[in-house]
Amino acid sequence: MSTEDKTAPDGTEVRAFGSAAEVRALPGFKEDNPVSPKTYDKLIGHYDLPEEDFRCCYVETADDLCHEPHKWGFVAKLKDTSITVLGNHCARTKFARDAEGFKRDLARYENQRERLEAFDRLQVLLSEKDARLARLRAMKQQVEALTGRMRAELNRYGTKTQLQIAQMARTDRPTVSVMGLRRRPYTDQNGAMKVEETKVPIALGRIAGLKLLQVGALALFLDKFAEIETAYRRAAEATAKTRTTELKQLGATISNGDGLVPEGQSFLDLEGTFKANDRSLFCFLTDDRDERLRAAVIAVRLDGTSDRDRAAWEWLIEKEREIRQEAVVDALQII
Repeated sequence: MSTEDKTAPDGTEVRAFGSAAEVRALPGFKEDNPVSPKTYDKLIGHYDLPEEDFRCCYVETADDLCHEPHKWGFVAKLKDTSITVLGNHCARTKFARDAEGFKRDLARYENQRERLEAFDRLQVLLSEKDARLARLRAMKQQVEALTGRMRAELNRYGTKTQLQIAQMARTDRPTVSVMGLRRRPYTDQNGAMKVEETKVPIALGRIAGLKLLQVGALALFLDKFAEIETAYRRAAEATAKTRTTELKQLGATISNGDGLVPEGQSFLDLEGTFKANDRSLFCFLTDDRDERLRAAVIAVRLDGTSDRDRAAWEWLIEKEREIRQEAVVDALQII
């Protein structure tokens, strides 16, 4: 990146010194060169060194230097054109407090440095664009195909059954329940025969994988791919002078793509989970006789029992008898 690219519109230039020798080679550099609000001129760079090669030149009291050894700090030019250094701690907590000019320069410098770091990060992401998009597009195709398969799977059931499945998915309540009725005949005080009825909730089981059927879940997931492709196009047009917030947002959107492949795989894995459900549960989502028969036909076909409607209805009647017997109830009521 050229020096011009590293310069903000307000003229602030970011310069990172890679070694103490590089700083000491600057024309006008002096060891133990005192800096105060009166002598400070401008900020010209920063350093982050492996060793404590510098001592802070901030003047704490009259002619008394801080002299704290440090690795991280700033390079400043004084009004007499000489060069000095400030440790990071003193620069931020003391000198920025005392010297209004340095405080203003530091804020601009940090903003420009943050902007350049965001821009550099964006360039790395752009260099990986082809490989990243190839992975994302491959997953997108798989999820789009999954969307079609799940739509076809749901359409095998009746409208009321589909609505109930959607409601269960939306509310994240996967348990299928019915109401059991226990009836006890008795004679009242007038000698009349009556029946006392007790209701017993019965949980039949849970339908797994409902996340696949949450309204818009797969559509929202696919929308994320479009956002990432748009971010790549905008990133290619960005420059080092683009606003920091925009550079960061573009980088974050593109980086979010890293999580889309495992997220997409989790949807693909749920398809097997959904298909492994006990399909008899789908026969107890509505009291509509035709839809219950339709669900029963699907269940027995998957079971390999039969593909005839009569056999499916007989199978369902037997299923209900088993539930009543296990729950010790006289009748079942779809709720």
